Amino acid sequence: MENTIQFKPYTNTENIKYFEIPKFIYTESNYNHIYFKAKVIYTIIYNDFNNNFVEKHTDKDGNVYIEVKQKNLINDSGYSRNTVNEMKQCLIEIGLIKEVTFKGRKANHIYLNTDLELSNSNSTYIDKEGQNKLNYYQMPKFLLHDYFKKLSWESIFIYSVIRSRMNVSIINSRTSRKYVNKYGDVFCIYSNQELSHIIDAKTEGTVKRHKDLLLALGLLKVNTQSTASNKTYLEFYVKEPVALPVNNQEQSKQNKTHKRTIVFKAKNDIYTRMKLFYKAKVSGFNQDVSKIKEEGVKNNEERCQKSGSSYPYSSKPSISNQSSDSVCDSEGSKFDSNIKSHTKPQQESPSISNYENNDDLNYSEELESYKKRKKLKNYPELLSRSLMIYSAKDIGIISGALCDAKDEYNSDQSTDYTIESVEYELVDTLRKIKNANTKKQVKETVEARFNYIKAAFKDVYKQHNIANKHAELEKIFNREHTVNSLDFKRFNEKMFKQAKQSNYTSTSKINVPATNDELDALGVY
Repeated sequence: MENTIQFKPYTNTENIKYFEIPKFIYTESNYNHIYFKAKVIYTIIYNDFNNNFVEKHTDKDGNVYIEVKQKNLINDSGYSRNTVNEMKQCLIEIGLIKEVTFKGRKANHIYLNTDLELSNSNSTYIDKEGQNKLNYYQMPKFLLHDYFKKLSWESIFIYSVIRSRMNVSIINSRTSRKYVNKYGDVFCIYSNQELSHIIDAKTEGTVKRHKDLLLALGLLKVNTQSTASNKTYLEFYVKEPVALPVNNQEQSKQNKTHKRTIVFKAKNDIYTRMKLFYKAKVSGFNQDVSKIKEEGVKNNEERCQKSGSSYPYSSKPSISNQSSDSVCDSEGSKFDSNIKSHTKPQQESPSISNYENNDDLNYSEELESYKKRKKLKNYPELLSRSLMIYSAKDIGIISGALCDAKDEYNSDQSTDYTIESVEYELVDTLRKIKNANTKKQVKETVEARFNYIKAAFKDVYKQHNIANKHAELEKIFNREHTVNSLDFKRFNEKMFKQAKQSNYTSTSKINVPATNDELDALGVY
């Protein structure tokens, strides 16, 4: 997909769908100090209130509220349940929202405070109808496309505020060349300090990490610019995709829907005549639902008679990729292709048992594979393949060692290295770790070697940092302190010419009288 996506300069000439990030949470002193994650939660609730497709309710006092389920906020934000609760409490204490909670599965009622005391002129604007409205940054909806699924909320907010300032530069470019480069491209200026305030970042390294993600995805282009007062500003050139593939919503819904493989169990005539037990297995999901439904033989006999066949007392059809409801409504032809007639049930029972064992084994393998893929979904492709040979439990242990090593080294050395920056080195280290354990007579578990693996990963980042420093020093040395032989020859000729034209007299032409004692002291005879 990456090779098919093309980007163009942002010109503010197209109407796109967007969400709104209220500006007052940055411009007003009463609200700009709240946590960034609280601003994200508020933005989600704010847009739900302004969404015409979200049903609004009115309480007995005439106040408008919406129903919001906790799991929806968790899914939309990507934050944990505890984080969502903490951020909502922060918004409640500061007076931006009010929440009425209910026990059980009933959705909570959330009220949005619309009676805000705002003093900054940038917090509001007057619309065409003369009404005072909250000002906002546009957050394009294409940022939530599957192609940009790696974007963090910090990256999304950074792109949105830069894109908003870009609108000002585009307007100014009609009358001034201040924000237009020599190639005619319009840019806007932002400092790292301003961006740090947007995402509540403590260091510039955090800003750089989220900014680099936007650069890698093609949404931004950055040039560094220094002023006379030694302040560094960044020239941003905003990009937007020409076109994006349509998200297959139906496919995503199917992935979320439990795909059940129905396995009918009828061990002998007694069980068959009395009841039919079957269990649903969820393919690709960590669920195993047994005995989800019990049906009388009479109802099943009627269905089989409608299809033109008699009820199979000792048979075991396997129906894949159908839900339990679709099985009951299926036509007789679907059963005919899978049902075996009841002959010699005692001889069929061993094969039935083997079939069950194989089915359970396949399901266990699928479940284990799903757990692995889930743990490795955010890892680079090459590293993910290298880790797939381990069990899901071992992958979790190795991932913990890797993350601990990365975070500790970055914290100790004030660096900002990612897993992607040392992917090849990590893969090679994993190979060496596995080979070293294979040669041992008594092999150790991954859990027992946690500290060793962590130290090995930490050494990878150390060597990577050393290599980067050497490369930087070599680059500086080659650029500033080395000249080729031709330049050195020209340099000597120039210096010789200047010395020849100089009016200074050589010290060798000065006659200095000396006494005999001085000559004797110098050893001159």
